[in-house]
Amino acid sequence: MFRDWLSDNYHIIQRLGVASVLLFFLSLFILKYIIIKLPDDYFLNNLTNLQNSTKARQNLFLRMFKNFSGLLLIMSGIILLFMPGQGLLTIALGVCMIDFPWVQGVKRRFICSIPVKKTLNWVRFKKGLSEFKFPSKTD
Repeated sequence: MFRDWLSDNYHIIQRLGVASVLLFFLSLFILKYIIIKLPDDYFLNNLTNLQNSTKARQNLFLRMFKNFSGLLLIMSGIILLFMPGQGLLTIALGVCMIDFPWVQGVKRRFICSIPVKKTLNWVRFKKGLSEFKFPSKTD
């Protein structure tokens, strides 16, 4: 039964695989472009002001829509882990969109981890740009 379905849909599966590989490389190029275009103090300003921006009175509907979209992306990313697609990238994007207080600490720990710092600064070094400035651990 499963073999029949695979043989009947071979061309669709093949196209999905090619699309998945192309989207993977496209996402790498877009990510590199974003890293290059960010100012060197982006994480310093963004991470130190996260609590202030979350406490600010924003439009409730906009915040609800943003959180719902983030949760939807996380669920889609989990599904994409088992299908052709960029599951981890989709999950990471969804987590970044969520505006829950505990997520801010997760973002700070992730961005300030040594492997992430080294990778981000390595991309900028290859283009001859200054390294990112990160908040100290006491901030």
